[in-house]
Amino acid sequence: MQLAVPEMSTGTFDFYRVALTVSGLLLLILAIGGFFKETRGSRIFSGVVGLIFLGYAFYLFFIFTGGNVWMSYYVFIVPVLVIVNIVRSRKERALADAQANHAAEATGWNMNPTTPPAPPAQTPTTDQAPTA
Repeated sequence: MQLAVPEMSTGTFDFYRVALTVSGLLLLILAIGGFFKETRGSRIFSGVVGLIFLGYAFYLFFIFTGGNVWMSYYVFIVPVLVIVNIVRSRKERALADAQANHAAEATGWNMNPTTPPAPPAQTPTTDQAPTA
């Protein structure tokens, strides 16, 4: 949702400029870093929106002299979405690691280098009688 705000307190205006800057930087970092297995299109979109946010923040900090301010609620939602995405990504990674470790244990591969591998069980040969 977007608003053109004709009157705004100085504190709200300053908070909005800082939020624009933070959200723009977060989106650029995500676009450049390629975190969370994002597609190329998603990274390009994040980068473009991040540049728009930073450009508008620059305008509000250094060029703006008064008048209407365009305000987007997405600016305030971006940090929350980034944190949610980080938590979800870490949970998925932890689950994948746990599944890989379980699969390794089930197949007999020793994934812990500090524990020496168990000696292989000896199978009786054809001329030996099995022992109990």
